[in-house]
Amino acid sequence: MTVPPRRVLYVFANAHLGGAENITLLMLRSHSPTRYLAQALFLQQGPLVSEATRLGFTVHSVPGRLRLRHPRTVAQAISTVTKVIEGERIDLVHSCMPYAHIIAAVAAWRRQIPAVMFQHGPVGGSLNLVASLMPTRLVLTNSAYTLSKQAKTQLRPWPMRVIPLATELTQIPPQADELHQDHLVVTMLSRLAPGKGLDFAIEALAPLMQRDQRLRLVIVGGPFRHFFPRYQEQLQLLADAHKVGGQVQFAGFQRDIRPYLARTDILLSASFEEAFGLTLIEGLAAGVAVISSRVGGAAEVLEDGVDGLYFTAGDDADLRRQVERLHHEPGLRARLSAAGLRTVEARYRPRVMMEHLEGCYDEALSRQAPEIPVRTAL
Repeated sequence: MTVPPRRVLYVFANAHLGGAENITLLMLRSHSPTRYLAQALFLQQGPLVSEATRLGFTVHSVPGRLRLRHPRTVAQAISTVTKVIEGERIDLVHSCMPYAHIIAAVAAWRRQIPAVMFQHGPVGGSLNLVASLMPTRLVLTNSAYTLSKQAKTQLRPWPMRVIPLATELTQIPPQADELHQDHLVVTMLSRLAPGKGLDFAIEALAPLMQRDQRLRLVIVGGPFRHFFPRYQEQLQLLADAHKVGGQVQFAGFQRDIRPYLARTDILLSASFEEAFGLTLIEGLAAGVAVISSRVGGAAEVLEDGVDGLYFTAGDDADLRRQVERLHHEPGLRARLSAAGLRTVEARYRPRVMMEHLEGCYDEALSRQAPEIPVRTAL
């Protein structure tokens, strides 16, 4: 007898273009259709709503503006999610981040179906504490680092699992144009935020750029929503102060990063904290040599000296040393690139991610519902 596929509802905290949201969208469209049928529900409006609709998914959204400090909008959002669960015969709810889980878990509890929360990080704050009280079959995280931090902060001891993230990028043949011809190009794929270490990277690489006019730093990314609106201007002033302004390029936010990776010699991540480090596996998948600060979940991605290089976060001399190694040893760049491609195929492809994720869904559906006091869940 054929078992019909289960229906899973993905609830997005917001619909803006961010790493957690894009990965969740990849999960949404990578399910085995014989096992799980996915739908999406957005608590806010944004470009991912139209993207999910374009991909052919059933898409729902909460009317009006949800604000957790306004009980009326919270009640309306819970009611909307509850009606979707009931009307679409949903079997399991997947909350993307604690904000979404505060709403979705209550709706799932009302309809007596399992809810799981995916914590992409960063961990902390009042929202995470409130979400950790909500009825949950499993808490899923993107790294052992995130799991460890979540375990220390959640108020109820929910079972936890790590799901390796994934990329669909494939190896990109190197390209050169007038801007990049005969240049060594170091690329950073990052939203414009101080914690990503962009100012540190400019200051650390400035002495190398001063000595070698062929060295270029390309920053691909823009601000996330309204945060740090003047940060790019500050970075440009910093580069100008070090007299390397002409060697630092700001490419802005790009939906398609492949043309930039095709012109990249070294992919750099200089973050001071990372829950996972999605850009690292994108660089590996593109066949680019990768250098990263050894922090958080990023420290779990690479095998130092085998498929990438690490440096000590905040140590400018250590970063320069690693960049110079790859600059002067093209054979090392080639070896790291080849090993990186093997790492991605073995660990960071959608089939691997979904095998883990759907296994966790199976576990959540088989688990007994947690006993939660009514006053906690409402």
